[in-house]
Amino acid sequence: MPKREPKTLKVAVMPDGTETIIRFERGHYRWSRSDGAYPFSAAKAAVEEAGGKITTIPNPNYRAPRLI
Repeated sequence: MPKREPKTLKVAVMPDGTETIIRFERGHYRWSRSDGAYPFSAAKAAVEEAGGKITTIPNPNYRAPRLI
């Protein structure tokens, strides 16, 4: 069975305009390849400490479940 895509994505927007998708993997959130996995509160604090903010966007890969 293929992995289900979420309806929305959390995105960290930094002051310089870069956007990074915050992914949920194995019970933890990942927002930086170099920093590792954190609970969401720690990821949010790290983004806000860097001067960024977290927004939610619709997932372009989401497909509604089909009726059989």
